[in-house]
Amino acid sequence: MILKYYKKGSEKRFFGIENGKARTTLRITGRWVSNPSIGQLEADGWQETTPPDAEPEPVPSYAEMVVAKIRERYSLNDEIAALRQRDTKPAEFAAYNSYVEQCKAEAREWAETFLEEIKK
Repeated sequence: MILKYYKKGSEKRFFGIENGKARTTLRITGRWVSNPSIGQLEADGWQETTPPDAEPEPVPSYAEMVVAKIRERYSLNDEIAALRQRDTKPAEFAAYNSYVEQCKAEAREWAETFLEEIKK
């Protein structure tokens, strides 16, 4: 994901851009749009511009954060094994699933905190 700086009137924001889409949800022409294309951003009046300071470090997406947290404990092979054996080893699957839910909650909390910080 690449972070790009956009402005629309007096509003200025960084958007994470991935595969030609902004990783955000915006109100565009009266309706909420998730992951709008660059064309939709520009049609709504957003213009890419140079940030006032040096470009910040790229920000990982929610999904990237969750996967990174899961990888701290489970390799991809371990994850596949837990999923494949969910019926034969329910206790191991429950531990894996509980950990994944914890990772998702932590990533969601981080994302909410990050959004509050950039709004200031």
